[in-house]
Amino acid sequence: MLKHLKETETLVKKILSENPDARGSSKQLYLEVCKECGLNLTEQQKQIFLKMPDFETITRSARYLKQTYSWLRDKNHQNRLFKQVEMKKYYSKKNKK
Repeated sequence: MLKHLKETETLVKKILSENPDARGSSKQLYLEVCKECGLNLTEQQKQIFLKMPDFETITRSARYLKQTYSWLRDKNHQNRLFKQVEMKKYYSKKNKK
């Protein structure tokens, strides 16, 4: 899991370094990540994507709803809580450097 994080950080750093538009727009950053990973969207698909809610907003809404309505949680809820703790530890160590 940590290897995947490091690879993602490297990719995002490359994109942010090379593409100033991606620095101010999460959606533009996502589009660039898609392109780097081989997902070449048509211009129409890009326009539709840019009109969608941000992924963070979707995730935040889902998190709130699952917290409020436990029946919306899936069977892997406990495993994700454990991974969340691991991620917090990883980033707290990284920020102390």
